[in-house]
Amino acid sequence: MRRKKSVDVNDSINFKDKDWVAILDFYSQYTHLIARRVRECGIYSEIVAYDIAARNLLARAPKAIILSGGPAGVIKRRSPFCDREIFNLGNPVRGICYGAQLMAKMLGGRVLKAKAREYGKASLQTKYRENLFKGLSTEETI
Repeated sequence: MRRKKSVDVNDSINFKDKDWVAILDFYSQYTHLIARRVRECGIYSEIVAYDIAARNLLARAPKAIILSGGPAGVIKRRSPFCDREIFNLGNPVRGICYGAQLMAKMLGGRVLKAKAREYGKASLQTKYRENLFKGLSTEETI
C-alpha cells in the first residue's frame, strides 16, 4: 500500500476543506507525536482541548476522534473528563492510555487500579483474529 503525502502544518488554514482527525489533549507528553504520526499517514490532525463541547466539535466535522493519554488516572478525583456527547456524534473514537480508560469508564465499564504499574512490553492474547487482528499469532508481545 502506498503512503499518502504528509499534510503540512501550514495546511491548517484550510482545514474545512480537508478530512481531519481531532485529538483531544489530556496533557500527554505524546500528544504532539500522535498528531505528527497521523499527519505522516496523509491525514490532517489537530490537537484540541479535552473539554471541548461536543456541539463545537460537531460543527468542525472531524472524521475521527482520538483521546490522548495523560498523567491522570480516571479513578482519581478531579480527573479530566470530556463531554460525554462526543461518543454520540457517530465518529470513530480511539482512546490511547488515559483516553482508553476514560472511554471505558464513561461508557459503563469499570477501571480498577492495577497491583503493579505497567510500562513497556506487554503480552496480548487475541481471541479473534479477523479484521484488525488478522495476521497476528495467538500471543504477541507488544
